[in-house]
Amino acid sequence: KKLEDADTAMKEVHSRTQQVQQLQAEVEGEKREVERVVLELRMKNESLEEAKRLQEEAGRVLRQEREQLQGREQQLRQDSTTLVAEQMKVKDGMDGNNETARKLKD
Repeated sequence: KKLEDADTAMKEVHSRTQQVQQLQAEVEGEKREVERVVLELRMKNESLEEAKRLQEEAGRVLRQEREQLQGREQQLRQDSTTLVAEQMKVKDGMDGNNETARKLKD
């Protein structure tokens, strides 16, 4: 009877050992899957960080370009005002010359 009990106990131990080994294999598989997902998330996070950095850089470049364009616009307005003033001077000069020529003719 004791031999039978010992044999049954050994079979039970063997069965439980197999169950533990199977569970360990499942845990290892799950662990590898978690590691894969973590790696994938890290890569996505790096991609998002790179996209954010590029977006910030693009914003900075656009601000610089807008400032440069505003500066050019202001310069063009000044140049335009100067040209109009010069045109007025030239026109006044031509009108004066025409008046002088008319007076000389008479």
